[in-house]
Amino acid sequence: MSRKYCVIKENQRIRTLLSIIKSHYISNNTDSLQEVNLEHVLNNIDNLDIRTVVKNAWHDLQITIGTEIRLLENNCKKSFINRLYQKSNDLNFMVTRADNNTNSVNDSAFETSNSQVEVKYINI
Repeated sequence: MSRKYCVIKENQRIRTLLSIIKSHYISNNTDSLQEVNLEHVLNNIDNLDIRTVVKNAWHDLQITIGTEIRLLENNCKKSFINRLYQKSNDLNFMVTRADNNTNSVNDSAFETSNSQVEVKYINI
C-alpha cells in the first residue's frame, strides 16, 4: 500500500531541526507510519532546554510556511537494531491542509516562505 503526503523540501534550517528532534525525541512508534504534532514531540523529549528549542523552531517554521505542520515519522520495515534503540528512521515535516490540493499548498508555501512542498509517496 502507498500513501501520499505533502512534504516540505528540506533546507538547512529544517535539516537542523530534524537532527535535533532525531537526537532527543523518544519514539513509541515501532513499525508504522505515524503523523505527530508538536505537543506529541515535546512530550517525548526529556530535556527541557531542547523542548524549548524545538518548540520555538517549530513555531517559527509554521509561521514561515503559513500553515500547520506535522512530523511524519516513518518506521515501516525498520531493522531490528533500530527498533532496539527506538531511533526514528525517517522524519519529514509535512503540511496539513483541509483541501488536500498539492498545488495550492505549494503555491501558498512558496509565496510566504520561498519553501517548496513536494508530494511524497510512502510505501507501507
